[in-house]
Amino acid sequence: MTEALRLIRRAELVAQPWANGAGQTVTVAQSPTGARPDAVDWRVSIAEVTGPSEFSDFSGYTRWFASLEPDGILLCVGDDVHRLGRWEPVEFPGALPAHAEPARVPAKDLNLMVRDAVGTGAMRRRDLPAGERLDLDAPDVSWRVLIVLEGAPQLVIPGQDPVTVAELDAAAISANAETEEPPAAIIGPAVLMELRVTPLAQAQTA
Repeated sequence: MTEALRLIRRAELVAQPWANGAGQTVTVAQSPTGARPDAVDWRVSIAEVTGPSEFSDFSGYTRWFASLEPDGILLCVGDDVHRLGRWEPVEFPGALPAHAEPARVPAKDLNLMVRDAVGTGAMRRRDLPAGERLDLDAPDVSWRVLIVLEGAPQLVIPGQDPVTVAELDAAAISANAETEEPPAAIIGPAVLMELRVTPLAQAQTA
């Protein structure tokens, strides 16, 4: 890998159980690296729940959420009810009370949260047909994280042998480091979720 790009293997991450015993969370990437969940500037995580679950209060953050299950999930945020299909993201303020009811358990979901005073975020699905190339440059964001939802695409880095990326593995790209020319890329087929974090001052001038 390079300073600008990290390949994060899901199989090497350690899950942290919830205090209430209703699930566990795996942190995929965050900044600062060693900060507590309530002290990060941003965090990407995968949660696995064993039943209906209440979300923690993250006042001062904006959150993005997507179910990883074929049957989707029912998500209640404040007075709004979202019946989300698989890989369908939704954005909501972290201060609002939220409750999730998966159709089946155990169930996994993907989460992004960004501190409002630090920047803005985004979560969107990307479909890569066989042979299509997605360049891994990130000139307009501070961080860009791509998580494999389905498939086993190739990660291609100039000067290195291609690497197969497994389901729920991630590639994290920092715009603060020098980018390879040509840039690294993911080659389909794959379904990806792209998560972006943009600094506040940069977002306001965009």
